[in-house]
Amino acid sequence: MGGGILSNTSSNWPELPLNCPLDGAAPRPGDLYRFSDPADSGDWQLPIQRYGADHFSDATERDYCRAHALSVFIDIEAARKFQSKYPKFRGHSIIRFQITDKCGVVIKDRPHGGHHCLWPTDEFAVPPAMEVVT
Repeated sequence: MGGGILSNTSSNWPELPLNCPLDGAAPRPGDLYRFSDPADSGDWQLPIQRYGADHFSDATERDYCRAHALSVFIDIEAARKFQSKYPKFRGHSIIRFQITDKCGVVIKDRPHGGHHCLWPTDEFAVPPAMEVVT
């Protein structure tokens, strides 16, 4: 089982690797933002689900852990700034959704920028109730 903060017991999410989630991850109830492409059937899959474990075979322990998380932002301006910097996301909508403290844990995973990782629990409904904000 993972690092002990989360315990995923159903088939919604893969088992977390050792030392995952990252140190400092904590519940963060409230609004989160995410890029969304409704035409993409894998939109709410974790990278590890979408690309498979072999894709991450050379990843560091930290990056392998991050592959078990959803990419999120805690404020709309950070999401917009990220979107303008990376052309890959310019065609995506930014959606807002809410989580409770039982939906998972969140951490800012880079020293610069507003990108965060959300390691979801089975309490996190997919897709969550959401609102398109851009």
